[in-house]
Amino acid sequence: MWRAVIAAIRKKTPYWRLFLYPFIFVNKLERRYDMKRNNKFEADEVVILISTGEKVTINKSSYIANMKRYSYTIKENPSMFYFEDELETID
Repeated sequence: MWRAVIAAIRKKTPYWRLFLYPFIFVNKLERRYDMKRNNKFEADEVVILISTGEKVTINKSSYIANMKRYSYTIKENPSMFYFEDELETID
């Protein structure tokens, strides 16, 4: 269907590429919202720091794209961040 639309636009105007930008932008936005988060922990979850054995509460998580890992900040010490392998769940 999209090929037919693009072919029709090409015949009508030399500026056919300008018509494609909204379609591409909408498709990228839809894909962005469909992404599933694969992090282990959620905000306000109580976990254990492996290094100290201390129980801490997660403040927020963020994905670091170039490392392909999630990092977490904790409420007890917001200036530090930890990766998933440094935390464990409470059983």
